[in-house]
Amino acid sequence: MREWMKRLFVAFAVLAAMPAAGFANPLFTVRDVAVDVTAASAASARDQALREGQDRAWALLLSRLTDADPRFLPLDDGEADMSGVISNLGIANERTSDVRYVADLTVGFDEQAVRDLLIARNVAFVQSMAPAALLLPVKEIGDAPVLWQGVNLWADAWRRQAEKMVLQPLIVPEGDAVDQAILSAEAAATHNEEGLTSLSNRYGTESAIVAVARGGFDDRLGVARVDIAVTRIGERVTQGAFIETVYGEVEEAPAALYARAAGLVARQLAAAWKRENLISVDEGGSFLLTIPVDGLDAWLETRRILQAVPMLTSRRLVRLTRTEAELDIVYVGGLRQVERFLGDAGLALAPMEDSAPDLAIGSAFPAPQGGVGAEAAPAFRLLPADGSE
Repeated sequence: MREWMKRLFVAFAVLAAMPAAGFANPLFTVRDVAVDVTAASAASARDQALREGQDRAWALLLSRLTDADPRFLPLDDGEADMSGVISNLGIANERTSDVRYVADLTVGFDEQAVRDLLIARNVAFVQSMAPAALLLPVKEIGDAPVLWQGVNLWADAWRRQAEKMVLQPLIVPEGDAVDQAILSAEAAATHNEEGLTSLSNRYGTESAIVAVARGGFDDRLGVARVDIAVTRIGERVTQGAFIETVYGEVEEAPAALYARAAGLVARQLAAAWKRENLISVDEGGSFLLTIPVDGLDAWLETRRILQAVPMLTSRRLVRLTRTEAELDIVYVGGLRQVERFLGDAGLALAPMEDSAPDLAIGSAFPAPQGGVGAEAAPAFRLLPADGSE
């Protein structure tokens, strides 16, 4: 097999390794849904708790994937066919009495069923998680930034928060001797690009987020406060810096205040990814895609891998030869989003020389309707991102 073909299928393998349905895909899995129901009997309490828990999990999933109000798309509205939407149900910490049922639920949703439902309801949604980012929790004490040594409630809060992050995965560095040698607290606080890049490379992330927190007391309100400055540095960074202030509640412990502050920043990071990656289901189109293959086995592998690209709603084989396959691809959202997803796996769409030269890649091309005068769909060749052949 030619060298570029080997590289292309290494990229395919990256797509193949992306999460599948059920608990395997954290984007479509909602964990730690606590239920506690009292009813006439233990059986009734359990049935009610499971229903309520699945309803809450569905609402949480919608909040994660969409900007829609979950109240207007309930799990069981008596109209939509919701069968098959839930694919897995895990129960932990289960306790019962004669009239009470307590448990923690993990609910896995079927990706395709959820997408089909949202498309049918014309609800824009995200289909992938953001690349993991390195989170540096710098706490200013006086004029000195603290990152690796001493008590750092801000770092403690982020280590717990990172475990909950789904849409925007975060990695909080361990702070071992190697980390400290690569990046000092002062370098992190001043956004030293060389140090941040080196530490990001160590943890395998494309970007680093420096979250600086300064604790204080608000004399006017008579409560503690935390001032936060967040800056993201690295490849493909589109979200700029932002500043927030979180005020304490009466008799709130400092650890709880920093936990709330971390939660606020985490929600803003996730919301930024969602804004940039919502798939508008009333947009989309089609294109012809030529893929180099090396025999039937290679084509079967290619077809399987293309199923992992969530924006592609149809992948119809038009032509198959010994050396290449041609498919008619239908997608939702913008073509830029398809490009971005493929780019994450080291792949690129290269326009064919004789295909719709007046159409710019990235626009929402209309799906061809066929017949006389129908507009031809653009055509691309799938190649490694560096364009090598």
